[in-house]
Parts: sequence; C-alpha cells; structure tokens
Amino acid sequence: MAPTTTQKILIVLIPLLVAGILGGLYWRKKHSQPEKKPQWTLVEENAEELPALPDFPDGDEEDGLIQPDETVGDAIPDSKANDPDLSSNGIVHDRIPTESELLEAAGALTGNPLFQQLLSQDSTLKLLVRLLDAVANGEAPVGLLNFVGDFQKFQAGRNAEGYLAATTATTNRFGRFIDAFTSIPPADAAGWYRRAEPKMQEILRAMGYHELTMRQLVTNAFTVILQIPEFSFDPELVPRGAEIFEYQDPIFQGLNDAQKLIVRQGPENCAKVRSFCLAVAKELELFRE
Repeated sequence: MAPTTTQKILIVLIPLLVAGILGGLYWRKKHSQPEKKPQWTLVEENAEELPALPDFPDGDEEDGLIQPDETVGDAIPDSKANDPDLSSNGIVHDRIPTESELLEAAGALTGNPLFQQLLSQDSTLKLLVRLLDAVANGEAPVGLLNFVGDFQKFQAGRNAEGYLAATTATTNRFGRFIDAFTSIPPADAAGWYRRAEPKMQEILRAMGYHELTMRQLVTNAFTVILQIPEFSFDPELVPRGAEIFEYQDPIFQGLNDAQKLIVRQGPENCAKVRSFCLAVAKELELFRE
C-alpha cells in the first residue's frame, strides 16, 4: 500500500527534527563551558635573543648553592689596598669602596623600609651575591629572605574563573620584597652596582668562583628572570598529592625553581620584576657583549 501524504511528510521531517535537537545540544554544551585560552608570549618572540647560560664551576652544594672551596675559606681580601683594581667590565678603580660606604650609598637609593631593613643585615653584600647566585643557578632563594618575615605555606584554591590557582595570600608572599627593589630607579641601581662590583667580585671569589665574573653572574641571573614567559592570568594548577601542585601548562611546569617562585607571585609582580631587570640590564648593556 502506498504511503499517504501525512506519512511522506513525517518521513521527511523526523530526520530534520532529530538533527536540529542534536545540533542545539552541542551548541549549548560548547558555549556553556567556554574554553580557557590564556595569553602569553615568550621573551624570544618579542625581544633581543638572550645569551645562553655558561657552565658553573663544580663545588660542594648546600641548599642548592655553590659553597666556598676549602682552600679559600670565608676570608675576603682587604678592600682598602691602594693598588689599582681591574673590575670585570674593564674599568680601573683606584680604591675599592668599603662595604659600609657602599651600604650608605645604597641607603640613599630608596626610602623603602624593607630595603633599609635589608641593608641592616649581617654581610649584606654577600647576601646580595648569594641571591644572584641562587637565581643564576635556577634555585629558589627562599631561605635567604628570612628578613622579609614569616611566609605562609603555598596555597591553592578556585579562582573567579572556576579553576585551581594560587591564592591571593600566596601571590602576595614576596610582594613587599619585590616592591622594595623595584622602588629603586633602574639608572640609580645600575650606577650603584658599578661602584659595588669590585667588592662583590671579591665576595664571589671567596665563595669559590675563581673564573666567573660578577658581570657574568648578574647577566646569568637576569637571563633566568627575563626568560620567564609574559602572562596576564593566573596559571592553572593540578594537584599531585597532599599539598603538592603542578602547573597544568607545560610551559610553566618546565620552568626552573627560581622562575616558578617569581611566577607564583602573580602576573603583576612578575611583570614588575621583569621590567626592572630589563631596565637595569639596558643601563648596564649586559646583552651587547
């Protein structure tokens, strides 16, 4: 028996209705959970190519830092000698300023109270050299920042976008330290470093670095910092055990400990650190050699 007109219409309409319902469900699912597309760029894509990090000398490691050779000890040569000194940048100094003179000059760079507190620490110049040493080696120098105050443990929670990220308390842990250093005008920071470089070179040598110059160490540390990706969002975290988290994005997870420490301070603080280091590097012409 031949199909009626109504049956013919149903045969045509039913597939169309099913296709419409399935298409509507797909559209609703896709747009109800928009895909996160974080935006970041690597430094190499929009800046001059940075030099590769040279090999560091072998030595006994403690807390991730190269320690002085046994034959060298902690003694630092007398800086009051009148013999001319040739610094790592080729400038001849008639007399190396003493640490007290350098700290007094540093105190005039900024009135930031935490920076002034840093200057009151024992062996402040050695502390600065060790900080640069740690960053250049890719180590997180948390143990050297005790003067900043007590730090809360790293914490993660759901952010406004609904995914797991570092909490505001975590990103603000070292905000005061970052503010202290970035409060110094880069040109003034570079000028002070030029005066302090010979004395810091003595400290570096006493730490066991006989071939590495301070200028190379500063370049290495700044390179580590400037190779951190630029980003404007909270990097997503994934749990890997009790109170252990990793970055979802392999770009961030592949960073070294020093870089991750800076990234954990959030996009604004990270941008402050990168901008300050880039400005000082330009003043010192670190990447033109």
